[in-house]
Amino acid sequence: TLTSSFVSAQSRKRLFSTSDRSGFPGFIQSNSLFFSPSLYSSCVSALTALPSLQSSLVSQNISLYSPPPFITIFGEYAGPGIQHNSSVALEKLPHQIFAVFALYIPVTYKGEDTAILIVDPEQIKQILTFGGASLPGKMYILPWFYKENINLMDKNEMEQQTVPKLNQLVDQVDKLDPWVKQQFGIEGPGEGIVWYPSIIAPVSSHTYSRYSKKKENDQKSNTDIVAPLWIKTFANLAFKTKGESHQMVVKKQPKQQQQQSTGTGDETTIKR
Repeated sequence: TLTSSFVSAQSRKRLFSTSDRSGFPGFIQSNSLFFSPSLYSSCVSALTALPSLQSSLVSQNISLYSPPPFITIFGEYAGPGIQHNSSVALEKLPHQIFAVFALYIPVTYKGEDTAILIVDPEQIKQILTFGGASLPGKMYILPWFYKENINLMDKNEMEQQTVPKLNQLVDQVDKLDPWVKQQFGIEGPGEGIVWYPSIIAPVSSHTYSRYSKKKENDQKSNTDIVAPLWIKTFANLAFKTKGESHQMVVKKQPKQQQQQSTGTGDETTIKR
């Protein structure tokens, strides 16, 4: 999390101590020239300077704070030693990495405090490198992986088309993590697929049903999401599908589907 006066490293559930020099806090400390209040300032400048982002905000009547109280970078810290007794490709990397997949920005909508997630990889890159900055070594922005829109309200379509397609894609990723293979030349299972909602409007979670997805720790889906996602939309609708080699509890078909909240880190297994 970035502010005008300090930077803090945190997991989904807690802040790390500034004296902790190992793992993710150590990564932040060793790259303190990048992760600094100066990065916060350049990100704030980018939010008001990027035409595509500004048009998205204006079209949805979203108001940015001037300036935002903080900006949070969402990412996965992964690599050897993080997932013990795991055979996933990320565990075979020569070093640990930080893979960014979203920026959390506090905003207001019709006078109410809320937040958006910027998930488009190009916009994330433009914001984090605004003013000519370079990303630290071992820090990556996940690109889109695959484009697919599905309707979760149609039971017949779900059973006959959607679920088989999901299982096919999850099996594919379960055998080979394509991003790790492309980026590092290392082969091994991926961690699953995270599906993103393609609806961006601040409406009830009961009023829409179209989704798109991204890979967790792999490439994100090659979808047309270029506008920010409302944080409640993401929390209510984003979900994860995992293959058999990466299940928390080993099961046979159907594949494990988990609903995930970025706010609490809670996960719920849903049988299909």
